[in-house]
Amino acid sequence: MKGKAYIQLGRIDAATDEFFAVIVEYPETKEAPEANFFIGYCYMLQGKFDQAKQALSLVATDFPGSSFASKAKLCLIRIDGMTQEWSDECFIKSWKDQKNTFENQFF
Repeated sequence: MKGKAYIQLGRIDAATDEFFAVIVEYPETKEAPEANFFIGYCYMLQGKFDQAKQALSLVATDFPGSSFASKAKLCLIRIDGMTQEWSDECFIKSWKDQKNTFENQFF
């Protein structure tokens, strides 16, 4: 999917658009769980945690047999842990420091 390349290039809005296009054009295909997961992942990268949680929860519940369901659950745990433990300022600095390491887990 082109959206993954956009993530690697730091073009998160373009990546999100690509993943939404996959869902709109091919909602019943095997790519749907992956596209939904990466929408949540993009929101997470942007710090839009409420939207990320919503998208990732959808993957976990609507596609429970998918490998992306387990990845979505890991992201949800990470979001919950990080947002509950730290203040916003501390979280943002830490998130930027960890972003590249975390990204490598999904590519």
